[in-house]
Amino acid sequence: LGRKEEQALKLAVALQESEALLERAEEESARLRAELSETREERRAAAQRVEGVHAELHDVKRMRDELYAVVMEFETQVAEVQKQVKDLHHERHQLSEECAQATAALRVAEGDLARAR
Repeated sequence: LGRKEEQALKLAVALQESEALLERAEEESARLRAELSETREERRAAAQRVEGVHAELHDVKRMRDELYAVVMEFETQVAEVQKQVKDLHHERHQLSEECAQATAALRVAEGDLARAR
């Protein structure tokens, strides 16, 4: 082969290698674009899940606050009931003492009445 033919052959080989390289680069570019698209979709789906979790967290915090308010109200009511029980116990004790005194006074009166007959 002549020198020109050799150079033409080398150029043809180089051209084929360049075209093959370009084809691989285009395939890689297409693969990366598809991967990017998939990643964007995953990111969008993740963002939606995060929004859902935030909304759920907000609801849970609201329910926690409402439950806390109910518990605090219940504790207030329990304290009121305990005070009423204490007051009623004290009142019962006083009435029991008054009843014992009245019973004793009644026995004394009965004794006085029996002696007066």
